[in-house]
Formats: sequence, C-alpha cells, structure tokens
Amino acid sequence: MIKNFVAGIRLYEVYDRKSNNFHFIRFILALMVIYCHACVLLYPKYKGDFLAQFTKYQIDLGALAVHCFFVVSGFLIAQSALHSST
Repeated sequence: MIKNFVAGIRLYEVYDRKSNNFHFIRFILALMVIYCHACVLLYPKYKGDFLAQFTKYQIDLGALAVHCFFVVSGFLIAQSALHSST
C-alpha cells in the first residue's frame, strides 16, 4: 500500500514554492555549523557536542548539518530546474 502511495506522488504536487520552510531549515543548519565551529575555536578542550559523543565521534552536529544543507539545496536546485523554461 505504501509503495503505491509513494509511486503516485509527484514532486510538484508536494512542493509549493510560496509556502515552504526551506529557508528556515537552511538557516537552522547554518547555525548548527557556526555553533560547532565556535565551540572548537572558543574552547580548546572542547570534547564535541552530544551527537559526537553519542556516536563515538563518527559524526557531529556540524557534519550532519552540512550533509542536510546539501540535500535541501539539491532539492531546491532540482525544483528550479523543473520550473525553468530552458
């Protein structure tokens, strides 16, 4: 049932250019990167954020934010390409 539901949805049906929060999401992700950089610069003995400690330093908030930022930006670029006339 889920497969049929997902297969029937088109990207343009889900995404509305005028009422979305992608800029807010990108802003929060940028703040996460700034937070991680500031902690490392301001506190030389900084042991990492809670995500880094939880994952045994495999990923931290900054790295997760960068990955998510690229995913959101890629989605926006894909939408722009679909809506452009060229």
